[in-house]
Amino acid sequence: MSGAEPPAPPPLILASTSPYRAMLLDRLGVSYTQQSPGVDEEAVTAALSISKPADPAALAERLAVLKAEAVAERNPQAACLGSDQVAVAGGEIVSKPGTPERALAQLIAARDGGLSLFCGVALAGPGERRRATVVRSDLVLHPLSDDRLRAYVAKVNPVNCAGSFKLEEPGGLALFERIDAADWTAVIGLPLLTVAAWLRDAGHDLP
Repeated sequence: MSGAEPPAPPPLILASTSPYRAMLLDRLGVSYTQQSPGVDEEAVTAALSISKPADPAALAERLAVLKAEAVAERNPQAACLGSDQVAVAGGEIVSKPGTPERALAQLIAARDGGLSLFCGVALAGPGERRRATVVRSDLVLHPLSDDRLRAYVAKVNPVNCAGSFKLEEPGGLALFERIDAADWTAVIGLPLLTVAAWLRDAGHDLP
């Protein structure tokens, strides 16, 4: 006699309106919806940065957890996936630059002092323990001139990206000499190797 069918996994919600994270999650072939978490990232960053030096890994994880839990509170029967990135350029945590001038300054700092990305990801759902982790990636820029970096900023306008680059846009990858990452999808904003393992554990049918 065959056993009972396993229960269906809870519906999946991506706690983000980012089209890039959505494109990444699409690669796993799972059904999901998107919701904005409504988390004040600047306030969280300021609160955790009171103690110096700030811990970029702790900040990335905290932001991811807050986003997942914010959406889970509104959708208690769903599994909610949150993610966030924290960039460190030249040894300093950098936020979204907001202006082309600040974007150029971030790229110069990354070129001269190195660039690291800390991608936090968290899953909150019904009857499940919260899961959270951080994936670090280290990126080395080519020794480009300030004028070349200025031209990149003018072309791509990465003012809404911490670190001031867009790997998913034309020309973004050409900035870098080397990318050291355990999971390259974490560089774009959602570590799919981790997410896939979590979703399999939760009963989603992945290839």
